[in-house]
Amino acid sequence: MLGSSSIFTIAGCLHTDSLPAISISNQTSNRIDVKLVVRDVEEEEPVIDETFSLDADGDKSYSQPFETGGEKELRITVNGNRSKRHTWNDSPSSSGSVLTVSILEQDINIEEAVS
Repeated sequence: MLGSSSIFTIAGCLHTDSLPAISISNQTSNRIDVKLVVRDVEEEEPVIDETFSLDADGDKSYSQPFETGGEKELRITVNGNRSKRHTWNDSPSSSGSVLTVSILEQDINIEEAVS
């Protein structure tokens, strides 16, 4: 949890263009396989639809994946057997949200903050 707190602490010190809109971190001691689908709830096609691996303590970020504001949905599956879904309202403006996904040994935590 310390890693996600530090993102929010420094958020006020950085330009919002440099902040990721979505940040995923592997906080386990093993390499993991991740399936990530992110979409605008009003659209059929996902903005992000990827399968990738993250090394232990690795991370991956996405900067401003949406062109319009509104309700968004994230679905993440880890190693094919753990999944979590989250919806939130986002804006592409400078007051958009930052979504932090922390993959732990037994859980997936998703936290949202307004930048």
